Order: sequence, then C-alpha cells, then structure tokens
Amino acid sequence: MSNTSTASLSEVTNRARWRYAKDRAATVGVSLGGVGVIGAVVLIFFYLLWVVLPLFFPAKIEAVGQLQSPANTAETLFLAMEEQAEMGLRVGADGAIVFFSLEDGSQTLRQQFPSALSAVTAVDAAKGQLAALGTNGQLYRFRHAYR
Repeated sequence: MSNTSTASLSEVTNRARWRYAKDRAATVGVSLGGVGVIGAVVLIFFYLLWVVLPLFFPAKIEAVGQLQSPANTAETLFLAMEEQAEMGLRVGADGAIVFFSLEDGSQTLRQQFPSALSAVTAVDAAKGQLAALGTNGQLYRFRHAYR
C-alpha cells in the first residue's frame, strides 16, 4: 500500500509544481499587461500635453521671405497659394490671372479676363472656386487648380 500512496504523493507534488508554475506565469503576464496599459495611458497623456500646450502661448508670426509682384502694377484683388506652398495665384484689377512660383516669384502661367475686374471673392475656398465681377458688369466664376 505504501507504494501506491508514494506514487500518489509524487503525482500530487508534480501537479502542485505545475499549478504553481502556471500561476506564476499568469501573475507575470497580468502584471506586464497592467504595466503596459499604465505606460500607454501615460504616453497618451504626454502626447495630449504636447499637442495642447501650445494653445496656452501667444501666437507669433514671422516673415519668411519677400517676393516681387509677378504681374504689372495693377491692384491685387485676390492672392492665394496651394497647400504645399510651392505655387501662388494672383488676380489683378486689370483682369490678369497669374500663377507664380513661391520660391523665386517667377511667373509660370498667365491668363486674361476679357475685361478689367472690380472685385474677386472665394465662392468655395476648399475647391478653389472664385467669382469675379468685371467692370463691364459681367460675373465670372472660375476655379484655380494646381498640378
């Protein structure tokens, strides 16, 4: 009888060791997961702080450069640039539409309205749609796009 009880005792001991090992592994895994979650929350906090903190400082602006007007001396009615800040657009009172490089101010394209203009306004700025009123009373609607 002692032979079976010894076998049972060693089997129980092996199970206890295996259970202890699994318990220890689960404890370590859960602890690492908890530390990971806390670390992620702390990183999110620092990211939000980094994004929001500039809102509490005063705004500032500085001149980066200066360009000569790419067209003649007619009054500028509308001025725009594309989102990569490589090309600009100028609409003058003389009816000239001039696309120019923001790097050196060189003219890349020039178009002309049939008459001089008295006003230009953005109809849909996101799509680049403009409306211009000619001195002859005609209304022109056009869109500027960049390639």
